[in-house]
Amino acid sequence: MVQVNVAEQQVVANVSSRVWPTVGDLSASKVTPARLELLRDFLLSENYAPRSVIMAFAVLGKVYAWARRAKLLPVPNPAWAVDKPAKGPSSLEFLSKREVGTLLAYAEANAPDVHPMIATAVYTGMRKGELYGLRWQDVHLDAARIDVMRSYTLAPKSGKARYCPCTPSSCASCDAGRSAAGRTRRGSCSLLTVAWARPPTCSGLPRL
Repeated sequence: MVQVNVAEQQVVANVSSRVWPTVGDLSASKVTPARLELLRDFLLSENYAPRSVIMAFAVLGKVYAWARRAKLLPVPNPAWAVDKPAKGPSSLEFLSKREVGTLLAYAEANAPDVHPMIATAVYTGMRKGELYGLRWQDVHLDAARIDVMRSYTLAPKSGKARYCPCTPSSCASCDAGRSAAGRTRRGSCSLLTVAWARPPTCSGLPRL
């Protein structure tokens, strides 16, 4: 079986969810800048954050650049000819306190298996990959501490383990996650990404 690392899984998930639905009916040599402009406008209309749209085009551009280097495609790179959306005045995109409340309430009512993960992210600031890599042996509710030892299957972003204080709210979320874990099958990173994206999308909040 071919082993696919987390970065490659994230690329596949990115292309599958953002690019493929709009241009997947075309062969790679037939994708034009005009068609990709429609893709850009579609993603923005679906409330994708500008940085997410830029990331999708960066992935697509790299795919075409690789294909050109490998002499698989004779056409220019169409992704490079498309104007990207402005990132805005701030490089940080986040939910307001009210939006966080909306997200947690919706997830608790409609996606209870995912709610503990989202709540833990809110209360601890852990990254999505770090939450995917969390094991019960890393959660110490009695000591009010979470050990961040890995990002899914790799090291954390800094390359070093770190520790997050576990507030009463995050402890309650982790405790609720224990019961949800018995009902949830561990899936691939791309499947978890889909599950993670569902509550913000269905609750009417922007995708980050």
